[in-house]
Amino acid sequence: MSSVLNNATTGLLAFQRAIATTSQNIANANTEGYSRQRIDLDSISPSAHYAGAVGRGVRVDNVERLHNEFSTQRVIESSSAYTAEDTHLNLASRIDALVADEALGLSPAMSEFDAALQDAAANPSSAAVREVLLGSGQALADRFSSMQIELSSTRNEVAQRMDSDINEVNELALSVADLNRRITLLGTQGGTNEIEDQRDLLIGRIADLIDVKTVSQDNGAVNLAIGNGQWLVTDSMTREMRIVSDATEPSGQALQIGGGDLWENLDDNVTTGGSIGGYLAFARDTLSPTEQRLGRLARVVAEGINETHRSGIKPDGTTGQDWFDVPGPLVIESPDNTSSASLSITIDDNSALQASDYEVRHSAGNLYVTRRSDGETFDGAAPLSIDGLIIALDGTPADGDTFIVSANGAVATGMSQRLTDPMDIALARRLGVDIGLENPGRATIEQPSVTDVLHPGLDSSVEIVFTADDTYDVIDSVSGTALASNMSFTSGEAIAYNGWQTRISGIPQLGDSFTISPGDTPSTDNGNALALSDLQDALSINGTRTSVDEYASLVSYVGGSTRQLDTRAQGLSTLLAEAQDRRDALSGVSLDEEAVDLSRFTQAYQASAQVVATADTLFQNLLAVVSR
Repeated sequence: MSSVLNNATTGLLAFQRAIATTSQNIANANTEGYSRQRIDLDSISPSAHYAGAVGRGVRVDNVERLHNEFSTQRVIESSSAYTAEDTHLNLASRIDALVADEALGLSPAMSEFDAALQDAAANPSSAAVREVLLGSGQALADRFSSMQIELSSTRNEVAQRMDSDINEVNELALSVADLNRRITLLGTQGGTNEIEDQRDLLIGRIADLIDVKTVSQDNGAVNLAIGNGQWLVTDSMTREMRIVSDATEPSGQALQIGGGDLWENLDDNVTTGGSIGGYLAFARDTLSPTEQRLGRLARVVAEGINETHRSGIKPDGTTGQDWFDVPGPLVIESPDNTSSASLSITIDDNSALQASDYEVRHSAGNLYVTRRSDGETFDGAAPLSIDGLIIALDGTPADGDTFIVSANGAVATGMSQRLTDPMDIALARRLGVDIGLENPGRATIEQPSVTDVLHPGLDSSVEIVFTADDTYDVIDSVSGTALASNMSFTSGEAIAYNGWQTRISGIPQLGDSFTISPGDTPSTDNGNALALSDLQDALSINGTRTSVDEYASLVSYVGGSTRQLDTRAQGLSTLLAEAQDRRDALSGVSLDEEAVDLSRFTQAYQASAQVVATADTLFQNLLAVVSR
C-alpha cells in the first residue's frame, strides 16, 4: 500500500514541476534572450523485495536549458558582422549624398567658376562680369570649405559615438563578469538557467558593439576576447577599453585595452565587428580617402589658379597675385620623439601629390617613409623627394623619431579667396606674342607661360629669329643685342628665357621671326582669362585626370563603395536571420509545443492524483475490514 502511495506522490511532485517549467516557458515566450527549458525525469532506483524489486516512483533529475553553444556563437558572429556593415553603410550613405548633391557638391561650383571665366574672357573690361567672377571664386572656396567642415563634423560625431559605445562595452563586460561569478558559485547547486540566458543576452549586446570571441570554461564561466585575442573578460575579472589622444594619428585618437598602467593598442584592421568596427572601417575606407582626395583637389585647383593668375596682368598694368589662400602641409611629431629635430615639407609638384598621409621614421641617418593609403615604403637620406613632396630635416634627429606628414588633410577647410577687389583679377596676358607677317615657314608658337614672376627680364621684348630651319638667335628687341646665338631647334621643344617659356612647332625657315613682349592692353586683353579657363581641361591630377574628372571619380568611388556596402549588408542580414532561426529552432519557445506539453503533463498529474485517490480508497477499505 505504501509503495502505491509513494509512487503516486512522487509523480504528483514531478509533474507539478513539469507543469511549472512549461508555464515558465509560456510566460517567457516573448522574453528577449530566454531559452526554452525542459524537465528531465528519472526513475527512482527500486527497493529490494522478496518477490522482486519494487519501484519507488519518479524524480526530477534536471531542468535543462535547451541551448547549443555553436548556434549561439554563430548568431553572435553574424550579428556582429551585420552591425558593422550596416553602421558603415549608414555613414557612407551620408558621404555619398554629400558629394553627389547638386546643392552641396563641388560640380556646380566648379562649373559656375569656369562659366564666369569664359564670360570674363569674352568681356574682360566689364566691371559687372568681374564682380560675378569674384563671387564665383568665393563660392568655389566656400564649397570646398563647407564640404570639408561637413566631413570633419562627421568624423567628430563618429568619435563621440564610438566613445559612447566603448563605455557601454565596459559596462556590459562588468555585468558579464558578475554573472560569471554568480554562475560559478551556483554551479554545483543548479538553478543557473536564467542567469546564463542573461549572460548570453549581454554577450550578444557586446557583439553588436565590437567583435568578440567566447571561450567556455569548465566552471561554467565564459571568457571574452576581442581583436587578436586580447582578453576582455576572464572569469569574474575584466579589462577596460578606451580612446586616447595619439598625436601620431591624423584623427588624434587611438583605441586601447587594458587597465591601470598597462594598456595596449588595438589594431583597427582586426577590430572589424560591431558598431565600433563599423566606425573604424568607415573612417579608414570611406571618410579618410574622401578627405584626402578632396584636400588634394582643393590644393591642385587653388595652386593651379594661383600660378596662372600670377602670370597675368591687372587692368592697372601690375602683376596678378595669388587668388586663393591654402594651408601648407601639416607635420605631426610623435610625443615619444627624443630629439628636438623637425621636418620641413615643400611641395615640389602639385600634380604628383597622392591622396595619402605619410609616416616618416628616422633611423641610422636615413628617412623611412610609409605611404599610409597603400603601405608602399620609401627610404633615403634627407632631403627625400616623394610624390611631389620634398621632405627635409631641421636639426639632428634621434633614431626612432617619428612624424606624420599630411599634405592634404586640412587644405579644403582652410581654402579661402584672397582677392577682394574685382579689379585685382589679372585677366590680361603678362606676355604677348607676334608672328612675323612675312614668315616664309609654317611654324607656330604657343602662348608663352611665365615661369618666374620675379624675373626682371619679363618687362623686356625678345625676338626669336631663325638663322636656318634648325637654328635660331634670341635678340633683345630694343637694343638689338643677341642674348643667344645659333641655338639648336627641335620642333615642340621648350624655349625658355627671361622668366618665360614657350614652344615652337612645325617647320620654320630662314628668316622666320617671333616676338615675345609684355602685354600692352591690360584692360581689354583676355589672354590670362583664357589660360585660367584652360586649367579645367589640364591633366593636373597625376598627369592623367582633370580636376573635373577627379571629382567625378570621387563621386563614383563613394557611390560604388556605398552600393557594395548595401549589397554586403543585405547578404549579412540574411545570414543573421538564418543563424537566429537555427538557434530558435532549439532554444525558442513554441506556444503550440508548450500547449501539447501542458496537456500531457496535466493528464499525467491527474492520473497520479487518481492513483492517490485509489490508494486512499484501498486504505479506507482495509481499515474498515480491520476494525470489525
